[in-house]
Amino acid sequence: MFNLKDLKIVKSLKAAKPRLKWMMFSQMQDYKINSNYVDMICNDEPKAPNANSDSLEAMVKDTLIKEFGPSIQNSASYELLVDAVLHNLKKKQLVNTVRSMAKDIKEKYINPPVTTNFAVMFLPV
Repeated sequence: MFNLKDLKIVKSLKAAKPRLKWMMFSQMQDYKINSNYVDMICNDEPKAPNANSDSLEAMVKDTLIKEFGPSIQNSASYELLVDAVLHNLKKKQLVNTVRSMAKDIKEKYINPPVTTNFAVMFLPV
């Protein structure tokens, strides 16, 4: 037969599992976000066009060193890894920007009874 006390312990462990996952996730996010990231987002100073790219690259390098240790800098593929991470971040940013602009165009200019049900968005190459 089942022991009621054991069943209560199992149920309490199942309830604690998502909380434990959330605590671990929040601790990792606190570890990953450093003052450079916060300064880049909240800084009011005007920056040169390449400054954001350079600071993003520095943040990626710092994060990789924190996650994999300082010995990763000596690896032959370290620069390739940094470039891959930067490429993925910039790709996601471009996709999000295009989607946001398309949504704005849809909300502002598309009204099917009055206008056409499509629009053209020009992207500079």
